[in-house]
Amino acid sequence: MLGCLLANDYGKSEWCQVKGGSVVACDVYVMPYDDARRQRSAKGLEVYMKFSIDVSGALTLVLVSCHPPR
Repeated sequence: MLGCLLANDYGKSEWCQVKGGSVVACDVYVMPYDDARRQRSAKGLEVYMKFSIDVSGALTLVLVSCHPPR
């Protein structure tokens, strides 16, 4: 799934509360994805992925969620 993500999928930046109650800056990406075919698809579910940089400087996947297309 991550291999299907494109720079144009960037949606916005926002603050996110993570496990333990910390609040971190995240970049939100949204892409249409068909899990059965394991590829991008205009008719697929909207998959939201939130990424953050942790205190050690590593890229961290904070959240993945799916929603029906609008």
